[in-house]
Amino acid sequence: MAGGGRPAWEEMIAAWERHFPLLEELAVTDQDPVWHGEGHVAIHTRMVLEEIRRLPPRDSGQPPETALILQLAAVFHDIGKPLTTRWREPLDGGPARVVSPRHAEAGRNYLCLRLAALGLPWEVERAVLALTALHHHPRRLVMDDAPPALWRRLACQCPPRLLFDLETADLRGGVCHDLEGQLEILDLFRMRCMELDIWDNPDPWGDWRQAMDAAFPGRSPAFLHHALAAAISDAAAGLIHSVEEGIARAWQLKNPAPEFVLLWGPSGSGKSEWVHRHGGEADVISLDDLREEVAGKRDDQSMNGQVFQEAKEQVKRHLRAGGGGRVIFDATNLRRELRSFLLELASDYGATTTIVAMRTPLAELESRNRGRPHPVPRSVLARQCERLEWPEAHEAHKLIIVR
Repeated sequence: MAGGGRPAWEEMIAAWERHFPLLEELAVTDQDPVWHGEGHVAIHTRMVLEEIRRLPPRDSGQPPETALILQLAAVFHDIGKPLTTRWREPLDGGPARVVSPRHAEAGRNYLCLRLAALGLPWEVERAVLALTALHHHPRRLVMDDAPPALWRRLACQCPPRLLFDLETADLRGGVCHDLEGQLEILDLFRMRCMELDIWDNPDPWGDWRQAMDAAFPGRSPAFLHHALAAAISDAAAGLIHSVEEGIARAWQLKNPAPEFVLLWGPSGSGKSEWVHRHGGEADVISLDDLREEVAGKRDDQSMNGQVFQEAKEQVKRHLRAGGGGRVIFDATNLRRELRSFLLELASDYGATTTIVAMRTPLAELESRNRGRPHPVPRSVLARQCERLEWPEAHEAHKLIIVR
């Protein structure tokens, strides 16, 4: 595929089924006939891939790997449906409908540690993950009449042109009851992106960045990054509507600000090694160490409530100390709800927040776990990988991917 080849669907299944077992389940996963009259998910996926391959050659301004990215995104864009599809009885007593809630995010979470098995360049892998998770967002932004900040945030996560191409193929690669209407909504997405100057813009927040730099000459790069990230977060939450408001709020930021670093990754992914290499003089809060102190064993989950309460108090205590210190929270942090609580707590104390995500391939995870002084049972590791939620850039002021 990278060299211009167009392998058949059956060839891809045969080559990749051991890495992505859900590919085989697409052929037995139903879809709502109103939106997908073509049949099960495998039929739809093949049709989307065919539509992607009908796209005209890319213009010279597009990266050479674009065609590969779009083909892989077509193959994987609905891989989360076998995990989420169910029949739902409508409240009005009508016929049951097939639904697949949050299947796009589920697909991205399923792929995030598995996609490494293909040996792709990271930029290709990152784009495929983003397209899988976000391919429905273009129409949602239009239908929700979303504020500009959410459009800019989407453009930072994935190039709008790629999203437009994949979602166009997603619509045309099926039997949809309102195809023309949906394509018109998608075209409105394209036009709005052009109005906001984010269609082909590699830095959707560039004008805000320049304004922030001009407002605080001589401030450190760390402060400027914190100020801009905080303004972007406030804009996405609807708290501000202009960079001038962000600048006004930035005067209240601590300088230097404490830093809160939240590690992400299943057991054995390399979090403790990262702390050893990059922790420096930081205060490290480890849930494993706290379990050993509170419950007597690192793997004792019976007192998790008390352990987490103690961890939360330690976070507060370290951040209250001020002085621009650094706190590292060492735990799996696989669920977004827990991460959000900790990151919001740190932000409330004026800290700049960072997520450090360990993107460790599954096979390497299992090998590392076996060699650890305190390995977790294989069933526990498998459950972690089934339930994990890949962190998104907007959850913190900064997201660092360790590969």
